[in-house]
Amino acid sequence: MLRIHRCLAAELNETELYFIQNFDSFISYVKSNFFAEYVQLFAYPELKGAILNCLTSYSGQINIIDIKVPYAQNMQIFKEAQAKLKTIADRIEKERTNLPFDKSKITELLRSELLTYTIDSKNPVVIPVIINKALKPAPVVTAPAASGHMIRNLLVSLLVLVLTALLIIFLFERCQATPLSQTEHDADTLVEDPVEEVPLETESESIEESVKPDDKIEEKEPEKICTTVINEDPSEIAIVFDGSGSMRYQYGNSTRIEMAKKAAMDLVNSSSEKTQFSLVMVNQCDLALNKGSFTGNKKGLTDYIASINPLEGTPLVDGILKMADLVDGIDQESVAVVISDGEDSCYKTMDVDLCQLGDEIHRAKPKLKINTVFIGDNLEYTDIECLSRMTKGRSYNPKDGQSLAEDLKKAASYETEVCK
Repeated sequence: MLRIHRCLAAELNETELYFIQNFDSFISYVKSNFFAEYVQLFAYPELKGAILNCLTSYSGQINIIDIKVPYAQNMQIFKEAQAKLKTIADRIEKERTNLPFDKSKITELLRSELLTYTIDSKNPVVIPVIINKALKPAPVVTAPAASGHMIRNLLVSLLVLVLTALLIIFLFERCQATPLSQTEHDADTLVEDPVEEVPLETESESIEESVKPDDKIEEKEPEKICTTVINEDPSEIAIVFDGSGSMRYQYGNSTRIEMAKKAAMDLVNSSSEKTQFSLVMVNQCDLALNKGSFTGNKKGLTDYIASINPLEGTPLVDGILKMADLVDGIDQESVAVVISDGEDSCYKTMDVDLCQLGDEIHRAKPKLKINTVFIGDNLEYTDIECLSRMTKGRSYNPKDGQSLAEDLKKAASYETEVCK
């Protein structure tokens, strides 16, 4: 491996040292949840006695990015690297499961401006060393004793201030003693115009005028009675299946991926033969995988679901867009079921507002309802529920395998409100 940085271990602060000591656990987490470019972003720290060596698998020309010299290319690479660090920090902070490292210490470092190199002026490599560390307090300097010359100057300044204050007071009192001008005399001669008194109308007179015998009392329209109609066998169901690395995590007595696979296969097997199924896989940045229609091929769909193995990344936004292209949702009632444990983790689409996306899809396809099944403990930290709300769908957050299977079947139904 190529050594790109070397420094004394004594120069490291507590946060940097903790990150280096827990680097193996941290990088394993990144490998499980992010694309390979996120993993390659970090230099491998190696402590040898009093020396820290930072290594990389890249090879080529090494250049350090000096953020004080804002070259366009270098600064763009630096900003992109910092954005990826922030993405990882955001994901770690949202994790509700126990991680093998202290989340606060790791995210503190990731949100700092870290020393960054480039290899061949294109591949960024981050060193776990903060660029602008807090400076030590400056030493206290005792002021020298005042000399006689200084005291004399101080007394002269005070004397000038006193004289100025006395002058201001004298001028103020003289102005107060000055007689009023002609304006006062003019004011005394002003004659007020007589004000015509208007008799106040009594409350009874006001009420009599407001209510006339010919007035008709408006009749209220009868309140509408609304009922919910559920179609448990819609003709069109699209499944967006999250197969990202975090789906390997334990959930109840099983893993998230095994629970989701079993529930999805049960749903397909219990559905009508006429149901038009389609599938979109969300398991690798930057693009989701459109597996197309499985109409009349329930066995082919269940066999594929059974073979799913978690990969890296969650291109959720791209998966939802591809799902919307697969279904009608305009002339025909359509249901989409999103099975996921988190948010979009891909650099190009992670900042897309799911609420706005849901609103745009609903405007284009008003008969498409997106129901979401969230497998995780941090639903309140995601916008996936908003996706359902904007398309008049429903959101579920099952806590075990049995409730997941039940919620998934509910999510595969089409619910409408009929008012009379």
